[in-house]
Amino acid sequence: MGYAHQNVDETPLTTLVDTAGGSVIYLGQALPGTLTSDSFWRIQKIDTTGGVNISYANGSPTFQVIWDNRAGYTYS
Repeated sequence: MGYAHQNVDETPLTTLVDTAGGSVIYLGQALPGTLTSDSFWRIQKIDTTGGVNISYANGSPTFQVIWDNRAGYTYS
C-alpha cells in the first residue's frame, strides 16, 4: 500500500491509541487497511508530564513509520 496515488487529506484515517502507561499516549493514523507492521503510519507521542507535549515519531508528521515500533522511535 502506498500513498502516491491517494490524497491522505481527503481520506478518513484509521486511528489507533496506545495508553502506554503513566503520562504517555501514542496516537497513530494511517489509511484504512494499513497493517500495523507497514511503514505507512503517522505517530504522535502525547506526554502529559508537567503539561502537554505532542511530538512526532522521527520528528516528522509524515506517514513513514511502523505502528508496531512506536515505543522505539525518537520523538520531537
